[in-house]
Formats: sequence, structure tokens, C-alpha cells
Amino acid sequence: MLHWKRLKVYCSESGDTPDAVDKRVRSGIWLRGVHVNVPPGSKEQWVNELAVNDWAAGKAPATEHGKRQR
Repeated sequence: MLHWKRLKVYCSESGDTPDAVDKRVRSGIWLRGVHVNVPPGSKEQWVNELAVNDWAAGKAPATEHGKRQR
């Protein structure tokens, strides 16, 4: 199971829009490197579904990619 998905795939599966994702990042609701990232060698944003699920549940974000807080 992938925790990080390309933005296009995430939006297709979740019903979210790229504009909504960008707005959350710009406003600081989602964090770069936690909820979204552009990995080296990629031109696309990727979304961390684990971090997004934690956000939706009202949990504080994990500080490292794909790792859950205990």
C-alpha cells in the first residue's frame, strides 16, 4: 500500500480538487513535506494519505514522511 500518491491519483480517488489541496497548503492547513511534497526528480505534487487521514480525524501531523505519532 502506498502512503504517497500523485496529486492526480489522490484527487481522482478522494473527490478532492487540486485547487482545494493548493489552498490548504497556501493557508498552512496542510504542511509541505508532511501532507504534500514534490520529491526530487518529480514535477508533480504527491499527497500523503496517512497524514491526510490524521488531519481529517483532527490529529496533529506526523513530523516525518509516512510515520505515525504514538
